[in-house]
Amino acid sequence: MNGPLLIPQYDRLRGWLSVRRMQQGILAAFVGMLGLVGYNFARTTFVDIPSVLFTAGAFIALLKKIDPAYILAAGAALSILVFGYLP
Repeated sequence: MNGPLLIPQYDRLRGWLSVRRMQQGILAAFVGMLGLVGYNFARTTFVDIPSVLFTAGAFIALLKKIDPAYILAAGAALSILVFGYLP
């Protein structure tokens, strides 16, 4: 519950140039790390055609506002059909 207590302090400090530069640096580091995680995830995940097709289908389904539970269930069923059960 410290959030509301810190808001007045942030409002007072956000006008300072050094605080704005610190925020920009933190944001740049976060975006860089997020990009690296996304790159590593894509590099290890998209190793075959079915994986790419499943991802594209799920992305299109999300854009069409289909419930994520249905997308997850369809992906699980298709994965079992395409890749089989794990031992």
